[in-house]
Amino acid sequence: MLIFKILYIFGFSRLFRLLFQRNRLTILIYHNPSKDAIEKHILFLQKNYTLLSLDEALIKLKGNCLPKYPLVITFDDGHVDNFKLLSTFKKYGVIPTIFLTSDIVCTEKPFWFNHKDQIQLSGENLKKIDNNVRLDLMKKSGFDSFKAKYREALSADEILEMSSFVDFQCHTSTHPILPNCSEDVSFVEMSNSKLKLEKLLGRKVNGFAYPNGDYTDREIEYCADIGYKYAVTIDQDFNTSLTPRYMLKRIGTNDAESLEEFIIRSSGLWAWIKRRFS
Repeated sequence: MLIFKILYIFGFSRLFRLLFQRNRLTILIYHNPSKDAIEKHILFLQKNYTLLSLDEALIKLKGNCLPKYPLVITFDDGHVDNFKLLSTFKKYGVIPTIFLTSDIVCTEKPFWFNHKDQIQLSGENLKKIDNNVRLDLMKKSGFDSFKAKYREALSADEILEMSSFVDFQCHTSTHPILPNCSEDVSFVEMSNSKLKLEKLLGRKVNGFAYPNGDYTDREIEYCADIGYKYAVTIDQDFNTSLTPRYMLKRIGTNDAESLEEFIIRSSGLWAWIKRRFS
């Protein structure tokens, strides 16, 4: 987009980075970026930020001892092409966090949100309706027996191969929109995901990402009850030592292929513009 190029040329992202990111923790969110894009992004980030693992960043955040321009890379869902990024993570010594949808990874099941057109039998937005209604629409559309042309999620072997270089955490079992679920369903989605991933990885899983970034006080309470130590949102902002541990903020990258767009988005400038003018 032309707007990203203009903002980049006139140096607005550099100014915004200096004013707002210097002493605050930035957590980026990706979903399914290309390998070429990630390599370009990491090269830029290593020159302009201090890249940390999420665990390391949260320890420093709690102790109020962050380095200058601290930044963490995260991914949601567990898309199969995330595996192609492993060599890049190794090459640059980056430790990202990938939040896995536990009942879709390690299977041939597709991500339902990748196939909204097939499921859609009404004019309703599937992410905004009651979860039971969404499941009924999926059943009526035949999505329960739908086979994707290609595997969409990481396999167990891929996750285990990546696990020495990638921090894996939870993103529910099936990626429902939690506030649209009943109390029982929301709790089970959050707790079963933790149990399943801990069994797969052979270690404790402490982190959670709210699907679609949607949560209520109920989900925050469940995080504590289930034993998560932190949870990340997609509330577009930076983090300080005062940020609640179950409401950590992240900055969206839109899996940008354009380096100019990524620079503007990762600085938080684009999120700020949208908040002010939308």
